[in-house]
Amino acid sequence: MKLFRFGSLRCVVGLCFVLVFALETALLSGCAVFSTSPSTGFSLDEKEKKEAEALSLLSQGLLQLYADEAKKGSNDVNRAVYYLNLFARACDTLPQNRDLLVAFVTSLENTHLYTNGYQAVSRYLTFSPDDEEMQQMASYFAASAGMYPEAISHCKRVIELSPTNRTFTAELVRLQLLSKDDSGALRTIREEWSRYHDEEAQHLPMGKGYALYSELKEPARAIPYLQLAHQYLLSLDPESKLRSSIGILEGKCLAETGRTNEAMRVYLETYRNDPEKLSAIHLASELLPFSDKRFDSLRTKTQRAYVKDEDLLLYISALQRIRFVADEPQTKDGLNHFLESLPLLRRYYTRSSEERKTLPVDFYNWHIATYECLSDLEKEHKSNGLHDLPAYRPQHLEAYSWKETERLVREAIKVYPDEPSFKNYLAYSWALRKENLEEANRLVNQALAVDPKCGAYLDTKGWVLFQSGRPYQALQLLFQAAENTPDDEIFDHIRTVLTALGKKREAEAVTKFLQKRKQQPKE
Repeated sequence: MKLFRFGSLRCVVGLCFVLVFALETALLSGCAVFSTSPSTGFSLDEKEKKEAEALSLLSQGLLQLYADEAKKGSNDVNRAVYYLNLFARACDTLPQNRDLLVAFVTSLENTHLYTNGYQAVSRYLTFSPDDEEMQQMASYFAASAGMYPEAISHCKRVIELSPTNRTFTAELVRLQLLSKDDSGALRTIREEWSRYHDEEAQHLPMGKGYALYSELKEPARAIPYLQLAHQYLLSLDPESKLRSSIGILEGKCLAETGRTNEAMRVYLETYRNDPEKLSAIHLASELLPFSDKRFDSLRTKTQRAYVKDEDLLLYISALQRIRFVADEPQTKDGLNHFLESLPLLRRYYTRSSEERKTLPVDFYNWHIATYECLSDLEKEHKSNGLHDLPAYRPQHLEAYSWKETERLVREAIKVYPDEPSFKNYLAYSWALRKENLEEANRLVNQALAVDPKCGAYLDTKGWVLFQSGRPYQALQLLFQAAENTPDDEIFDHIRTVLTALGKKREAEAVTKFLQKRKQQPKE
């Protein structure tokens, strides 16, 4: 947060004018004294000498700054260092002069010299420790320089000077989080709650818990903050819908840190308190293998709830997980569970179409996932004979053919024209089949316009160009895709293009590289 906003050219010129005028007046006065009574002499006490010297240095610095501003486009580093040094000397001469300090630290802030800024402000605070604004500036500079203990100390001083300013309580907690002082942060939150006992105090631990989970990616640290938020919410508003959101987030944190039993307890408690929060059941089911009897119980609850609410999407997603999340996706029970989802997904589409409802993005994504899953199962059946897939084939499996999937993805592009993933999927699917290559090129260009650095989109573009007979252009894009997203499939495409160009040695190098990657343990 920027606590000062200086640097306006008008302010600089005005201040410069005043200072120069003051200097000229002083000089003229001095000349008059010397001319009228040379015997008396002219003397300044020590304080006046320091002020005159500091004003002189500051004037020079401001004049230099004005000259630099007047030269548009000038980025002379030496000049910048020169006038910053003048400012620094002025501040050293008069460390208690607030105006000098403000001008100096504003220049330091603009040039990101946060450590220097902190040193200058902290020196001033030894003379004026009760200057709240400068305490704020010291905290800002220290935090920007990564000096969190110093930033916390100044932030606490601000709170002492202005105890009703709750903004800085939140800032103090933020600084304590950044310094990994969780005990201090939780203590500050508890003190705030005991003082105010209101909604703002309740939101403080919830916001910090969310930040730790989603921004800092530290679910273990987020748990006590979320538990505190839940405790305060129960005290403040037991019927609040926020309880479910906090419970879901706390369950995710517990699950990701290996505390699955506690996560299961939190999910089930969240569902009991808010039966409409069916995602709690879905997440709970993901913690269980198919062999656990509780999985069937949770699945039945989800099914009944969605039949009641006439919305099958989440139930379907819970069933779909068997392919992507379950411990043993190749088991016969797992295959049965997966195939159970197919008629439900189709039923949802039929009912929504009849009621002329706009289908959500998730529907199209799940249909694509289902099609890809069935394709993989067919390949496994043909190559390994793991399952007799036709014996489990539902009567309407043709609804998940490539022809129907292509039609639905085209529909998704019309319904969600700003969603690039559908355009990329269709373009890549066509490139694999060597179909509609011109339209595929147009679609992937639209996807790249949204995200030009996406490795998947660059790979699709390269593959479309290769299939269109433009291997050299394709290779350039594929290398760019591999640089942004080092995926095995992209390297395999590079190897295919190199082989087609007759570059066998380079293709063999890519093969060895892929073999080495596969031997490395996955993190």
